[in-house]
Amino acid sequence: MPVWPGETLALPSLEDVTRDPMAFARMTRAFHHETNPFNAKRLTQAHGDRTLVLNPPCLPIGEAEMDAIYDLPYTRRPHPRYAEPIPAHTMIKDSVQIMRGCFGGCTFCSITMHEGRVIQSRSPRSVLAEVKTIAADPAFKGTISDLGGPTANMYQMRCTRPEVEAVCKRLSCIHPTICKLLGTSHAPTIELMRGARAVPGVKRVHIASGIRMDLANLDDAYVDELATHHVGGHLKVAPEHQSDRVLALMKKPSHREFETFAGQVPRRERAGGQRSNTSFPTSSRAIPALAWRT
Repeated sequence: MPVWPGETLALPSLEDVTRDPMAFARMTRAFHHETNPFNAKRLTQAHGDRTLVLNPPCLPIGEAEMDAIYDLPYTRRPHPRYAEPIPAHTMIKDSVQIMRGCFGGCTFCSITMHEGRVIQSRSPRSVLAEVKTIAADPAFKGTISDLGGPTANMYQMRCTRPEVEAVCKRLSCIHPTICKLLGTSHAPTIELMRGARAVPGVKRVHIASGIRMDLANLDDAYVDELATHHVGGHLKVAPEHQSDRVLALMKKPSHREFETFAGQVPRRERAGGQRSNTSFPTSSRAIPALAWRT
């Protein structure tokens, strides 16, 4: 039987984490520290007289592989066994996923665990080909409901130093501060949004995935493009709280970032000649009215 060549880390046992909240916290923290596919350890956990073995995350797939997956001839229809309308299908049938993964590392979120911390993006060709397929459907009403993924604005963002990425153990690339080695350009996202709007038959392209505000606040051009052309009445952002202490524990940007972003969008809508109708609070008291991303 082949021998595992890497390091192995034993987590607190199932019995320990079941009875001791602190053991559960230690287990979770250790688990979060082993999400980098380039240096993660193998994890084990005792379950009674058995041992659960969790191998390190898979390596991220490249653009060509992403395109090969999404270029397959999907029917874009629900399985025929369903006789009744499916609300979830109605919501996503005219949406396009442009990337997968998230480097946010939020303490309550599972995206990093099941999609990876490295952003894996489709090519513009592949994305726009899907938009054209949707637009050619006789049932299409003219609105692409979303260009996004786990977040709306991490497309093609990645560490600019692969040799550092290979050994990095940060839990988040953007908390408590945005890493200086992270590529944060929204230019590829902007070009993709413009390309989707230009597809014949497409009247509107909404952005419905959650927007990472601290990244968006770095790029006025992105916020201009978003506010002028891609707001469908609601924007989804993810403060999830208004206490900076709680937000820090969640590895979320401070409430100031939310106030900055919430103040920009209506102003830029008006500057772009749009009537500002975005459902977006501009003060702490109004936060419950926001369309939260969960």
